[in-house]
Amino acid sequence: ILVLNFDSAPKEVNKICLQVNKKFPQIKTMIVSKKISSQKKDVHSQSPAKAHGYLAHPLTADRFLEVLDDIEEK
Repeated sequence: ILVLNFDSAPKEVNKICLQVNKKFPQIKTMIVSKKISSQKKDVHSQSPAKAHGYLAHPLTADRFLEVLDDIEEK
């Protein structure tokens, strides 16, 4: 699972997710962000640059593990 910090460089993260989705479909991606709202996550998850999981701040270990479990089930 590739974990990406969306806040640091959103355009680059989108490019990376798009390339991973196209060239390495076996690799799962997770986007972590302070700024991503539920609505933005829903829109992004329907785009070609979608991630397999999204984690918003505040980060907790329990929430991180929940997202990982969701990704593994996909």
